[in-house]
Amino acid sequence: MPYRLNPFTGELDIVLGPGEGGASTEFDTDSGTAFPTGAGVITMAGGTGINTSASGSTVTFNLDDPVIVDNGGTGRTSLTDGAILVGDGSNPVEMIGPLTDGQLLIGDTAGISPVAASLTAGTGITITNAAGSITLDASSAVPTSFPTDSGTATPAANVLNIVSDETIATSGAGNSVTVSLSANTKTSAVNGWNGSLLETASVTVTSDGVTITCSVEKSGGGNLTAIFSTGYYNWTTAPDTVTLAEGLDTAPLLYYVYLLESTKVLTASTVGWPGSEHAPICTTIVQSAASLQTDGPYKVHVWTDHVTATDNQGHVGDLNFWIRQQPATWVSSVVQSYNIVTNGGSADNVNIDTTAGVVLQLHDHTFPAFTTVHDYYVINDSVTPYNVVTDLNALLTDSTGASMSGKYFSLVLWGVVSEDTGDCKIMVNLPSGSYNNSASLTADVSGFANFSIPGDYTGTGFLISQWNLRHQAASGGTWTSIDEIDLRGLVPSINPGGTTAAETEFPDNLFRVFDNSDDTKKIAFEVSSVTTATTRTITAADYDIDLATVCISAPTDSGTATPALGALTFAGTNGIAISGAGSTVTIDGSSITDFDWNVETGTSAAMSVNNGYIGNNAGTVTFTLPDTAAVGDMIRVTGLQGAWVIAQNAGDTIHFGDQDTTTGAGGSLASTDSRDAVELVCVVANTNFQVLSSVGNITVT
Repeated sequence: MPYRLNPFTGELDIVLGPGEGGASTEFDTDSGTAFPTGAGVITMAGGTGINTSASGSTVTFNLDDPVIVDNGGTGRTSLTDGAILVGDGSNPVEMIGPLTDGQLLIGDTAGISPVAASLTAGTGITITNAAGSITLDASSAVPTSFPTDSGTATPAANVLNIVSDETIATSGAGNSVTVSLSANTKTSAVNGWNGSLLETASVTVTSDGVTITCSVEKSGGGNLTAIFSTGYYNWTTAPDTVTLAEGLDTAPLLYYVYLLESTKVLTASTVGWPGSEHAPICTTIVQSAASLQTDGPYKVHVWTDHVTATDNQGHVGDLNFWIRQQPATWVSSVVQSYNIVTNGGSADNVNIDTTAGVVLQLHDHTFPAFTTVHDYYVINDSVTPYNVVTDLNALLTDSTGASMSGKYFSLVLWGVVSEDTGDCKIMVNLPSGSYNNSASLTADVSGFANFSIPGDYTGTGFLISQWNLRHQAASGGTWTSIDEIDLRGLVPSINPGGTTAAETEFPDNLFRVFDNSDDTKKIAFEVSSVTTATTRTITAADYDIDLATVCISAPTDSGTATPALGALTFAGTNGIAISGAGSTVTIDGSSITDFDWNVETGTSAAMSVNNGYIGNNAGTVTFTLPDTAAVGDMIRVTGLQGAWVIAQNAGDTIHFGDQDTTTGAGGSLASTDSRDAVELVCVVANTNFQVLSSVGNITVT
């Protein structure tokens, strides 16, 4: 009897054929036929995933719980609400979810089960997740306009053209657009820096006593970058060095140190910079290696041609800074007109007008015209610095506070150029003194004129004029222009006073020292006697000197001595010894044994002091007293043949005991016998003599 599994009830139904109703002797199945045993028993067995049960006359067939996949089940007893089932071969199905808003199943080609995940937004994409929906918005990813520095570009047919001008070049490949400098721009903007360094170099020149080395490295450490026409060169400087041959202490060598572009080698030359592309590093002057080791080189001049300094200040900014540390530069005009208006009974009006002109700070600026009545700023007024006057006739006190009334003096005018013409100024420098005559003023022998411009006005101040004036108190104040000197284009002096150029040498016919009370009293210098190409030095003594006491000639009993090369020679004769030590000259007469004796054979002789005379003439010999004699000077007279007479000059007198000769030429002493003798001493300079001793009978007249 055939049986069939009822899929709705899970039970076996007996299928009877027509006319069938008796006991079954066989059971047909989907696969094979079963026969009862001899006892009429047939076994009902469940297959895979099926179990059986019986009760009474009923046999029940049931599927296992859970129903396995092989039997068309899920292998699970229950399913999560809203989950998605994913097969896993014969294994129970997997459940994913339930999914949240916007989640999707994302697969994996490796065969791994998909996962629930949300979409990730890319650049320019906006994702909006909601229940049962995902909204993708790509409108922000596709620009529809391109704002620029000047105007806005809009794609046409989804194409945007990127074009260049003469300074920029563009190129495209794949999904990239390259914007670069044009060849001309690179040549001018980049290659203009060829030979420079991007960073600041630190340069030292040292010696170990034998070898001199120039070392170059980046300030603060690291490598330097040199700019060449071939591109940027990463220069390894840890440090880079070059050896310098030593010079002599008396003849040092000048080196030019540079990085050559063609070799990228640090090089030193004593000839000069190369003619090919290079980065100059420094110039240095080196002496001997031994001297340089202890004293350093004579000079190291680092050429810091860097694009940026260690403080990130650019090279152009450095150049501008240096330029602005120089005086402002006059370019054109600022023509001066000097005006003195006589008022008769009241002070003259004294003014200087200037036309408009151009003056450079770094760039050119307009300096306005100053005419009619305008302000003068007296910057060095002794009482009120920056004192403002509208007429130069008010300036009768110098910068020290001394009066210049009735004197000769200089006023120096200079301008201040500012960004706005309304801020420009005319400044006046007062002199530090005045003169008594025009010649001294013109020569400015004391350097009273003040050509300086204060450092605070560096880069904006420029010289205009020097006006030499004379003031007289008559008629309420009479002014005279002595000289009008154009100073435009000249460089101001660093210190007050003196000329704009700091002169240190002067012709001897111009240099004078004059008395502060009477400038007509002067000292002049004359150097014509100095040997050609020779400089003589006058060394000051460390004490006060009165030139009136300085010996320029030395009159003697016979002739006058004059110092030669500052020296006067003392010579001793007839027993006189001369010696010198330090500031002392010693005259030693201890070796003198007697007078100098003179034998006179003539009839007359003029006598000299400290001499003896012997008359040796058959007749009478007349000896005349000397014109000059000092107190203590001695004279001795005796005879050998005839008589002798001592004659007097006007004003002379000889005292013999209680007798005196007649004063003057009429008085005398005379011998009686040829062998008579007399010794005289001067008791009053030049005129009075006294007999110390005598032999014979002396006649007093």
